[in-house]
Amino acid sequence: MDLKEIRKIVELMNAHGLSYFHLEEEGVNIKLKKGLDAESIQSALGGLQIGAAPAGDEITSPMVGT
Repeated sequence: MDLKEIRKIVELMNAHGLSYFHLEEEGVNIKLKKGLDAESIQSALGGLQIGAAPAGDEITSPMVGT
């Protein structure tokens, strides 16, 4: 597989909105990933649970947006 073929695959990924591509043939194993996945986000947050409740007291408002 040469650089032209890889570029064509990337163009097709962009055209079809794909974020992951994996091809495994005899003598070729290529994985392409763009954007962040859940593991990358988790490590960037330093192991925090996504969606964890913030610390502190909850203060409710009588009007939306205040």
